[in-house]
Amino acid sequence: MSFVKECPQGKIQRYFIYSYRTAFNQLSLKKKQIDSKSKILNELLSSIKNDPPIYHLSMTQIAQNIMKQASILVASNPEASFCYAYVILNLSYQHPELMQIVMATFHNECPYTVPICKERRNETEDEYKITVLKYRLLSKPGEALDIEETDTYTDRMIGILYVYSALLVTGASYNKSGTEGFHSYRDLWAWLARILKLPYREIYADLLLVFLKQSTFFLYNKYKTDFPKILNVIEKEFYPKIKNDSASTRLRLFLQDCKNPSNIKEPPGYTIKDDPEESEFDKFGQDDD
Repeated sequence: MSFVKECPQGKIQRYFIYSYRTAFNQLSLKKKQIDSKSKILNELLSSIKNDPPIYHLSMTQIAQNIMKQASILVASNPEASFCYAYVILNLSYQHPELMQIVMATFHNECPYTVPICKERRNETEDEYKITVLKYRLLSKPGEALDIEETDTYTDRMIGILYVYSALLVTGASYNKSGTEGFHSYRDLWAWLARILKLPYREIYADLLLVFLKQSTFFLYNKYKTDFPKILNVIEKEFYPKIKNDSASTRLRLFLQDCKNPSNIKEPPGYTIKDDPEESEFDKFGQDDD
C-alpha cells in the first residue's frame, strides 16, 4: 500500500484508526458481511505488518473498538457477540498476536474475564470500585468524585462477558489444529471453576448466567458426565447465596431447563447461516500453496 510509504505517521495512524472504527459499524449476523469485514481488516493489517509500531497500534485499536461495541451494544443484543468473535477469530489466524491483545484489553476493562478476588484493604469503597472492579470515573480532575451507576456498570460488564465468552467458545470450537494462542474447552471449564470459588458478589448471578448461556451447549457435549455435576454444584451451593431478584430468577429457570438435555441448545448467533457457497474465509488460516 503506497499510502503507508508516502504519508506522515500521524496521518497513517488517523487513517487506520478511522478504518478500524468504521469496520465494526453495522456488523450483523450475515456471513458475507462478517467475511467482508474480516477481509478488509486483514488487508489493512497485512499492509503494515513490516512496520511494528503501527502494526501493534492497529491491533490495539481493533481491540478497543471491539471493547466499545461490547460495552455499549451487546448487553441488549447478545447474539451480536458472535459477530465480533468471528471477525477476531478470522483475523487471528493470520495475526496471532491480535487474540492476545484483545484478551488483555478485555481483562483490563473487566476483572471478571479471569475471575479473581482482590479484597478491599486500605482503599475507600469508591477507590476499590475504580481500581479493582473497574467502575468508570465520570468526574474530571478537581471535581467531586463521581463514578458510574451500578446498573450501568453491570450492563457494561455483561456486554463484555458476552463477547469474551463468545471468543472462548468460537476459539475452542474452531481450533481443531491446536493453534497456539487460541482457546480450548479447558478455558471454559476453568472460568466456571474460578468464579464458583470466589466470595459471592451480587453481579455474579448475571455474569454466571451470561457465561452459561454461551457455553453450556459446548461443555455439555464435551463433558456429558462431568458437566451436569458442575450445574448441580451451582444449583446446590452457589444459587442459595444469590439475592432474590430478577437475575436469580433467570438463573434458576436456566438451570432447571438444563436438567432436560433436549433443552440444551447452541447459543443464538453461534451458527451464521447466510450463503451456501464457500466464502473467502472458509479457507482462512490454511497455509497458502
